[in-house]
Amino acid sequence: MRKLKKIAAALLSSSLIISVVSAVAAQEQERVTPMFLSVTGQVMEIYPVPNEDGEPVYGQSLIRVTGDSGTTMFHTDYNTFVLGDEVQLGDTITGYYPSNAPMTMIYPPRHTMQLIVNGEFTNVHIDRFHADSERDALVSSDGSLQLSIGGHTQVILQDGQPFDGNLDGRILVAVYGPTTRSIPAITLPDSLETIVVLFERVVVLPQDIDPGMLEQIDEYIVWEHAEESADEPFAFASNNGMFINGARVDFTWQQVEDSFLVPVRATAEELGASVSWNYDTREVTVEGMNGTIIFPVGSADFAVNGVVVSLAHPSMLIGDTTYVPILFFRDVFGMNNAYMHAGEAHIDNEEPMR
Repeated sequence: MRKLKKIAAALLSSSLIISVVSAVAAQEQERVTPMFLSVTGQVMEIYPVPNEDGEPVYGQSLIRVTGDSGTTMFHTDYNTFVLGDEVQLGDTITGYYPSNAPMTMIYPPRHTMQLIVNGEFTNVHIDRFHADSERDALVSSDGSLQLSIGGHTQVILQDGQPFDGNLDGRILVAVYGPTTRSIPAITLPDSLETIVVLFERVVVLPQDIDPGMLEQIDEYIVWEHAEESADEPFAFASNNGMFINGARVDFTWQQVEDSFLVPVRATAEELGASVSWNYDTREVTVEGMNGTIIFPVGSADFAVNGVVVSLAHPSMLIGDTTYVPILFFRDVFGMNNAYMHAGEAHIDNEEPMR
């Protein structure tokens, strides 16, 4: 009888062990797939992304990285946020890319990076965080990290501007120190150093969008419309003004169809050039850093010291102001950079962007 009891106890014990193992296995299966995957390696080469004609694509680059997992190509664009130092040859960097992004079957593998970390940080986590009412905190979508925001925590957009909006549902980069050993890990009161709110891609807004929803969407920075809306003109969610050599000016850009235009007189004079208007020929003359520029309003051809430079879009008269494509100030006027970024028009002589 005692043997039967021992056997029964042993069977019960084995059953409990099997149940526990099965429960753990089930939890492993239910574990949420991380929103972002990462690759770490040393930078071996940096060069611009070529188009079909071999010309560099403006604002995009490829970084060849070699690490324990072999060679990987980091594709960067305007949406890539670099945390830490500017990437240089020889640096050891970590790139984060969406786990659900389609991957081309080429070698070495190429990933479009949302985040690149270059520098010494105790902990960095990128994920979409949601407000948890029970915990009164933000919890990552993979359930691994809970953010306890303190008074010292810096909350900024990825362009460095302060952010005081709603963090619920946003993709965040959390930079922090020690955490608890709980599940999820919780940042200690003084350990959460910085939260970076990343820009997001959204579709072109429909005409009948609810005003309340528009206010929420307007917090997001629009980079490009969805592929299914490719026949629609690209549009930013908001007009955030113009910046010339880093300083905000009191005039702004306009959008006509898929062209972004800036006022030629106000912009050129802000850059130290002079502008005149010929009423008889309806031509604008700009005396600037590249010499004399003459063009008729409504034309996409601009004569620079007699040599014609053609742009994809013409100049336009809007009201009583002549506007030119923003690239006029790079490709015709001669500035190093002229581009749209996060609903802002930027024209400057900083290091030329690739």
